[in-house]
Amino acid sequence: MDNDYSQRELTQIKEIAQGARNIFELILEDSMRTRETQGSCLYASILLSNCINKFTKASSKICGGGPPINGGFWDASGVCRGHYWVQGITSEGLAFVADITADQFGLEKIVVLTLDQAKNCYQPGDALEIARQVKETLAEIGEEFKDIDGLN
Repeated sequence: MDNDYSQRELTQIKEIAQGARNIFELILEDSMRTRETQGSCLYASILLSNCINKFTKASSKICGGGPPINGGFWDASGVCRGHYWVQGITSEGLAFVADITADQFGLEKIVVLTLDQAKNCYQPGDALEIARQVKETLAEIGEEFKDIDGLN
């Protein structure tokens, strides 16, 4: 693995994450009159994962979980919280976590870490259950747009 190349890829993922966060804040402001991300992490993760997969050489998927037994985000006080985030792998094989709603847990707005750095905080739950939740949410999003002219 070329460590310099992997670091450049992580930098690119951070830039994509910053852009996705900016877009997501605008969406929140326009639709909900707030930029607070509490409770919106699945939608943010869908946006971020799609951006990473479309605009980088990395591949990503949405991960998540929640207490009491199925993964989740462990905050600084040791409390497990329900959350969604993105995990992926660079083209050089470096695994990473990217989260554009980490501020709801007192972290920076955008977190991009290697999987090794993130393992104590981000613990994925059941992959099939998370995939089912993502699929349901994508279907709901699609349903909201079905009546737009030209899309039906």
